Amino acid sequence: MTMLLAAAAVFVGCFCATVSGFGFALISTPLLSLILSPKEAIILLPILTVVLRVVTMYRVRHQFDFKLLRTIMIGWVVGVIPGSYVLYFLTVKQLQIFFLQ
Repeated sequence: MTMLLAAAAVFVGCFCATVSGFGFALISTPLLSLILSPKEAIILLPILTVVLRVVTMYRVRHQFDFKLLRTIMIGWVVGVIPGSYVLYFLTVKQLQIFFLQ
């Protein structure tokens, strides 16, 4: 049942991202945090985001600006590395306080 609810939360996030062009993590993070622990949701979402973006990039590959991708990837690495360390050292209770749960 948990997996079904998690899949539904991801589907809703994917739907919003498809319709508006953004919002996957914005919608999926709170929904998955209700189903899974916040730490599990935060670990799972970047993986799902990469999958979603790779599929999207494949579909629009002929219209894609690879210089922009390089700039985005640099920013992603700069954000993900410190964010991963913070996630590693924070407890679930600290994350819940941060997310106001």
